[in-house]
Amino acid sequence: MKFSWGTRIAAVVCIAGLAAPAGPAEGSVNRGRVDDRYLPSSTFKIPNTLVALAEGVADGPDHVFPGPRDPFLVRGKEVLPEECNGDITLRDAFRLSCVNVYQEIAGQVGGKTYRRSLRRMDYGNERHSGAPGDSFWLEGDLAISAREQTAFLRRLHRHRLGFSHQTMREVADMMVTEDREGYVIRSKTGWVFSTEPQVGWWVGWVETPDDVVYFALNLDVLQPDHLAARTRIGRAILADLGVLPA
Repeated sequence: MKFSWGTRIAAVVCIAGLAAPAGPAEGSVNRGRVDDRYLPSSTFKIPNTLVALAEGVADGPDHVFPGPRDPFLVRGKEVLPEECNGDITLRDAFRLSCVNVYQEIAGQVGGKTYRRSLRRMDYGNERHSGAPGDSFWLEGDLAISAREQTAFLRRLHRHRLGFSHQTMREVADMMVTEDREGYVIRSKTGWVFSTEPQVGWWVGWVETPDDVVYFALNLDVLQPDHLAARTRIGRAILADLGVLPA
């Protein structure tokens, strides 16, 4: 693979051939970083949505959370689309990465339920601590590695997280970011803005007629255009492996 970010990037790709019962084949970029844990930031919207649906905070992807709500600020600046501040469905809040909506969800779920759910999902270090209950995935002690992200995604895809099959199917459907002839990408980006250096994530899986390919990439964000590099580099890695077209 033709990438030279040194220690500032890590990627794990697990290819689970549909006819390969022995288990997935794993490749990586910068093996020394793939087990380092970082805050999940908005990639936590995947498990957060599972919990919201399972606990009845939302009755489905089209559940409407009424506005208005205060905009979410990072260093005093609004960083979310205006749609996040008004009436919005769970599906659109996930798609637009509406932190302020998910903070409302967190307030209804509560810490006890999150701690139980983190253990049930075997999610990262499973810690619900170090920050207010509505931002523990943004600036608290919760952390997960690229390798752990792919393991979690594999369990989600294979309906092995302990939630109802309907709940896991609904979340997987909400994750679709690209649906083309020959492949479907289900994914979520994340931006850890509370650490130095900041960290960018892209996690998900690709479905092809022959394989399911789980992936997780994280990289240090040292300048603004590095956020766009999350998906650009991730797609290049997947294309290099023949998973996506070049």
